[in-house]
Amino acid sequence: MINGQTLRTVLFKEGDWWVAQCLDVDIAAQAKTERELRDELGRVLVGRILAGEKLGVDPFATLPPAPRRYWEMFFSAQSQPKTILPFLADSLARSLPEVELRAC
Repeated sequence: MINGQTLRTVLFKEGDWWVAQCLDVDIAAQAKTERELRDELGRVLVGRILAGEKLGVDPFATLPPAPRRYWEMFFSAQSQPKTILPFLADSLARSLPEVELRAC
């Protein structure tokens, strides 16, 4: 599920924290600000991809989809502009799935 696929993700605030919940695979990240959250999500995805490459496995194959409540949040949220993760080298950025962000 890496190249050529879209990883749908909803961003929302829970208490004092911003949360990013991926839908197609149950991966989440959290941070104190929305800007930090985008970086943290990138780190989580990159870490998973690098570990998968090292082990020779699909980094997302064993993950189930997120629970239904996050899908409902996603479909009622506003689309966000596409963001390129600034800390990624071009070669690694090409390994990431496209991420579709929506925020509540």
